[in-house]
Amino acid sequence: MKSLRQISLSASLLTYVALSFLSIFILIFQTAYYSLPAVQNVLWYPADLPGIGITEVPKSFGQHYFGDFLHVITASTRSLGETPYYPYLASSLTIGKVFSLFPYQVSVLVFFGLFLPFFLSPILLLAKFLSSTDRVLLLIVASFNIGTLYLIDRGNIQLVVSASISLFFLFQAKQKNLIAALCLSIGISIKLWPIIFLLPLFLIRSYKPIFIAICSAIALNFLPLITFYASDPRRWSYTQSQISQTLTFSSIDSGLWHAGGKNTSLTALIYFVGQVQSFTNFRDLLLSNYALVQYVGVFALLIGLLRNQKSLRNQFLLVSIFVLIIPSAQYGYSMSILIPALCFGIYEQVAGRQSSCGNIDIPLPYHLVILSMLPISLVLPIEQTSQWFIDLNTLLSPIFLSAAFILLIVPLRPVESYSEM
Repeated sequence: MKSLRQISLSASLLTYVALSFLSIFILIFQTAYYSLPAVQNVLWYPADLPGIGITEVPKSFGQHYFGDFLHVITASTRSLGETPYYPYLASSLTIGKVFSLFPYQVSVLVFFGLFLPFFLSPILLLAKFLSSTDRVLLLIVASFNIGTLYLIDRGNIQLVVSASISLFFLFQAKQKNLIAALCLSIGISIKLWPIIFLLPLFLIRSYKPIFIAICSAIALNFLPLITFYASDPRRWSYTQSQISQTLTFSSIDSGLWHAGGKNTSLTALIYFVGQVQSFTNFRDLLLSNYALVQYVGVFALLIGLLRNQKSLRNQFLLVSIFVLIIPSAQYGYSMSILIPALCFGIYEQVAGRQSSCGNIDIPLPYHLVILSMLPISLVLPIEQTSQWFIDLNTLLSPIFLSAAFILLIVPLRPVESYSEM
């Protein structure tokens, strides 16, 4: 049963890269056959101009393709609460304020030049354990996947969140827990859901990093309330509105694109299955009781964390998968959190035994997670809603991730042996 339990990392990376490049040819075929616009539409669209909720763009920022990036900057140049439809916590205004000091072209280069390397930094953990071929393959996997591509799309601030999570894993692997907590606090202060990565630390009774992360996130959100112009009543109403938007965007009744419950990986699959007439009632039943589905998911996560208490890497991977398939983290952007979780997990597995370059095996759940990130571009002619179509990867990802989630909870061999790998 060894072939089912563990698969060579080299084989997993090679399979992913081969299928990814195949997807490029599928994309080219689609754009030609359906007379679609240029391939650049994978990353941006004319509709991204000038950005969500923006009515007056700062002069130096003119025309662009990164609407979300400009949205954060524009909100930071106004009084609190004057930018409509702003679904981020207050600390993001500080980030926007910094980048508003640069001309647009420079700010884009600084934004990606700073945070993209931070996001990819956990790869460094594995560098000395991999052969030169595997290093190249891993870099391709980390760069050309659904999550990373979505990070580049529109200059989304999720890049900052994912970078903070990556640094959290990087310093966690180096056992610099307090620095790791400070890094994670940046992500928590922008989008609340990264706080769930503190749960494994709570289970191992590592309370000090948890305290530092939460206090730092709160402090980062108070900073704009002190430094940005607004009357005292306006500060309080702004704080209320941002918390309300954050919670609303985490509900099943929220928008279908911006982090809404109906746009999670699992619900995308439910929508697809519901296209079959006999499953329509089943789809409606699940979506109308999605809160119950989330509670069941939380219960399954807790069981998985308790069963994997001796394996912190499996706990972090469980949390990453849970965020993608059960709650309401936006599907595409949030897929990026799998990269640091995978690197941390594989590093924790091989670092203790000093594995040789050509002899790294990984458990089957890790292989499934790698495959779940395939950027398959085939668009199925089935509407998920009245606005959006379903990509093939939108269907394959929740299947692969759900299988990995189940195997991490109920492994093919005793849980204790995972800690020895």
